[in-house]
Amino acid sequence: MRIYVKIIVFLMLFYGSLNAISIKAMQVLGNVSDISPASRAWLSASYQDITLYPRYTSNADNQARKAKIKAIHDGQNISFLIKWKGDERGVEKEEGSIVYTDGFIIQFPVNYTDVMKLPYIDKGSKGRPVVVYLQKKIKTTYKAYESMDFFLRDKELKESQEKIVIEEIEEHQTAFISEGETHKSMALDINANNKIYMVYKNGYWWGTLSRPLKLEYHDLDKGVFPVSFALFGRDAHKSMSSWIAVELVSKSGGDSLLKALSEDPEGNIANGERMALEKCASCHQYGDVGIGSDFIAPNLSNIGGYSIKEYLRESILHPSAVVVGENENSSWYDIVDNETKISTMPSYGWLDKDSLDDLIVFFMRQKKEE
Repeated sequence: MRIYVKIIVFLMLFYGSLNAISIKAMQVLGNVSDISPASRAWLSASYQDITLYPRYTSNADNQARKAKIKAIHDGQNISFLIKWKGDERGVEKEEGSIVYTDGFIIQFPVNYTDVMKLPYIDKGSKGRPVVVYLQKKIKTTYKAYESMDFFLRDKELKESQEKIVIEEIEEHQTAFISEGETHKSMALDINANNKIYMVYKNGYWWGTLSRPLKLEYHDLDKGVFPVSFALFGRDAHKSMSSWIAVELVSKSGGDSLLKALSEDPEGNIANGERMALEKCASCHQYGDVGIGSDFIAPNLSNIGGYSIKEYLRESILHPSAVVVGENENSSWYDIVDNETKISTMPSYGWLDKDSLDDLIVFFMRQKKEE
């Protein structure tokens, strides 16, 4: 028995186990086109735990966040429920105010027939659009004397005004189709066919999105489709999940997509780590490794948390297929014809299949847990 246990542990370390997940959307009776977090319809589904990771840049030191997801459908509409702990509020400092932002994003790729060409997880990528639903609660705190100081002449009045604090809570909802931060985006009518709710109770935020499975510009009625979640908070940073497969219970189709998104990659982690040190660490940082900087190349400390293996494969073989960056002066890429981004990373298309798989399985394990 001990021999078998040792073999299993060895294989997990050698080949890796990432415990890929999927979400089952249970079919329910009744209409789910407009349901809140308090609806009893959610009793028909079980929670799926997911982990969301900070983006690739300056907040890579932040730890992961946990959330719970439920999904249900009625054959025509689908609804998602996301629940996350709300002990910490994100803080954005602005002149004269402090903005506390809590919120969530649920997004879907417009086209997901080819898992090898799924969009970049954050706002899509050129030629690979995503449909984004965003909900925020924004609490703004104003110190009255900062905005009224010019008009106050009486010292006692000013001192009394300094003690006045004005708080405003704004609800922000939006929906849009995006092809990346620097490419075209099309606003959608958030009130047309979609319903979003967000409430705070007993230390947790609860958010829901309800929408038709089929829209003129987007079809989710295919048995299986990808979804991604993001949370705001923790110093205004955004944490994201990878693409997660959603199974529409009682509907058929999408088996190949489910397999591609749910199966763990296979490879030799030890060899992948060695290759990463030799080929990647001079430009990229990941964990405590790397002599490069975020200015030279993206930080890969959480790359395995919000990427699928096909995205990593494409990025290694065809670095310019999807180029991300936060500003036009980034050394991550060159700009051609005032628009097209060409990655400064060379292609590693010369790698043999086994070496490529090893490198992918190693980077899929790069993520900082909560």
